[in-house]
Amino acid sequence: MAKNQAQAAPKEEETGLATAAASTSALALATRDELAGVLDAGEALGSDGLEEVDGSDIKLSAKVFNFKGIDKAGDPIPPNVFYDSITETASKDLNLALLTLHKTNEWREYDEAEGRSKIHCRSFDRVNGKMENGTERRCEGCPDAQWKTNDKGKRERRCSPVYNVVAIDRGNGTPCVIRFKKTSLPVLQQHLNKHHLGRRVVNGKPSNYPLFAFAVRASLKMSDDKKYALPVLERGPVLSGEEIRMHSASAQIYREQLMPMLERLSQQDTSEDAPKAADTSFDPDGFVDTSVAVHDAAPESAKRF
Repeated sequence: MAKNQAQAAPKEEETGLATAAASTSALALATRDELAGVLDAGEALGSDGLEEVDGSDIKLSAKVFNFKGIDKAGDPIPPNVFYDSITETASKDLNLALLTLHKTNEWREYDEAEGRSKIHCRSFDRVNGKMENGTERRCEGCPDAQWKTNDKGKRERRCSPVYNVVAIDRGNGTPCVIRFKKTSLPVLQQHLNKHHLGRRVVNGKPSNYPLFAFAVRASLKMSDDKKYALPVLERGPVLSGEEIRMHSASAQIYREQLMPMLERLSQQDTSEDAPKAADTSFDPDGFVDTSVAVHDAAPESAKRF
């Protein structure tokens, strides 16, 4: 028995390798760098083999809610989950660092007969729009972007702004995009005004907190009529200086690369934002506060972020 145990005992060099591997894995987890411990930080290799890769090769996943589709098992995807357009997985909430946002204009309607969203007109620069038949027209003064009162007395318009927010999923370090449009747009607007715009005071003067200054928990709640989901954004603790600087560099890169990705992102979004509901973008009567401040000292926030 003792002989068998001796034969089964790991060799000293094997134990050393296992210890080194565990140490490297721990370092990789802490730094989100799987080469940590294998290469020196910042070590120049001369080539990384990716020299020919450009913006057309980069794909960002869209985190879509109110997604009209089925999962891998063939079951309908609930409206109150974030569906990842690349991994095809769903999450109830997300631990994010918001990086940057880009505004676009879009006239989209969900076609019940065809079971999909149809884009009638859109503009990535909010200057010139392109209709589904290829016709181009100016966004300024466009009749489909004008507010009108429908026969139920609600204000609505066909075309409205979309805020495409690039974020980092802090759970796995991957980038993603969440699109806020129509009824979900006021949620983001309120979050910005509540936590960023003019909220920082430097040398006695008001300024803005960077979009990536805080951790943000994104979740979803159903509307009062239970027909569609609305996003909820909760501000978490201040991020470390190292993470803020890293996100600042990433934000600049994605601002430069986002434009070529916007068409693909809009095609990935097959959501039905608010079935048969009026567009409440910038409409004070439909402005709903679903943004909740989470103070740094609150113990609950530590569990969420």
